[in-house]
Amino acid sequence: MGFSSNWIAFHDLTREEVHRRLGLAPTGIWTHSPAEPFVGRQLADGRYLIIEDRAVEEAADTWDLAALSRGCGLWAVSEIDGASYAYLSRWHDGERQCEVLSDGGEWVQRGALPAEFDGEVLQLREEEAAGEEVFATNLILWIARELTDYVCGDVLDERGYEILASVAQAAALQHFRVAVTEALSVRGFAPMEPNNRRDSLWFAAATDLAGVQVALEVRLDFVRVRFDWEAQLVSRPVAELFRALPRSAVPLETDPHSPATPIDELFTGSRRWLVIDNPDRIADGIGRLVEFIDGPVADWLAARTTLAELAAAARQPQQRSYGMHIDSQHVQSAAALCVLEDRDDLASDLMAWLLADYEFRYDEDRDRAEEFDRTLRDRFPGYDATRA
Repeated sequence: MGFSSNWIAFHDLTREEVHRRLGLAPTGIWTHSPAEPFVGRQLADGRYLIIEDRAVEEAADTWDLAALSRGCGLWAVSEIDGASYAYLSRWHDGERQCEVLSDGGEWVQRGALPAEFDGEVLQLREEEAAGEEVFATNLILWIARELTDYVCGDVLDERGYEILASVAQAAALQHFRVAVTEALSVRGFAPMEPNNRRDSLWFAAATDLAGVQVALEVRLDFVRVRFDWEAQLVSRPVAELFRALPRSAVPLETDPHSPATPIDELFTGSRRWLVIDNPDRIADGIGRLVEFIDGPVADWLAARTTLAELAAAARQPQQRSYGMHIDSQHVQSAAALCVLEDRDDLASDLMAWLLADYEFRYDEDRDRAEEFDRTLRDRFPGYDATRA
């Protein structure tokens, strides 16, 4: 079984020096949660945290901890997902000062941990001596959290993890990020804040519809240095409206943290990952993305230049990877946009059709749609009158 995660908290070493010693470099992308191959995080007290989210060996076998700790101190941690194993060691100026691991769930320690943990360790040893079942792994990971300010898979509210890669990988990804931004700007796309929690680049451009943008999500694979994309119609005013409504009155899939709510999505077929590990491949990949914008995206937008066309499209089955499908969230988002743009007739027709004729997959989705309709009627008299 492979190791699920390794992490090291460095003391008295700058972020840049940590990167240099590990042979890593920033990609320029920040994320909410640990991602492959590595992420770094600057802690408030000056320590710097490195996380290898999907490791195949424990930290002591992956890195030369003695060399990494020259002139500084560090805590190194390893955890196997689903197995009763954890490892924690303290290094300072090239020497290991202590280590503790769980061997078959039992506590194994060499050297002294900080005195603040003596009580918990003593209690575990007494329970172990009395023949009671002990959970050494849990105690090791609790101590590791106290010492490193991290627990495996920790998700942050903000994008506080910086995605790192090898120097060559990071250089290619940085080159791509600059080149794709320049190429898309020629077609009216500007960078936008991420619209979900994936590790992607986002770009948006205006459309003929008020309050609606066409958004491109450029998804990156930081290990294989490749990318693909998808296109959506999104609305910031609808996102603001959804945030103002009770959570029970908006579609379950709605992310309250997203700056813009999806209204429609262009099916782009199976994933087409394009490798971008050198300048020629970067140019070729961006060229194919531009062809996608000038062809399928342009045709798709041409059929959605008015609210009436957008509302009609929301009621039609759209091609998805799993077949033809009508997305009830897109129907409600389109209805919300119509209400905000004083097209209560279109909004009323959409919601009447959705509640009368649409086959909801889950009862909760129907309940939310009905609550959404009632809430709109309470807040928008014109919509209420039209629905009546």
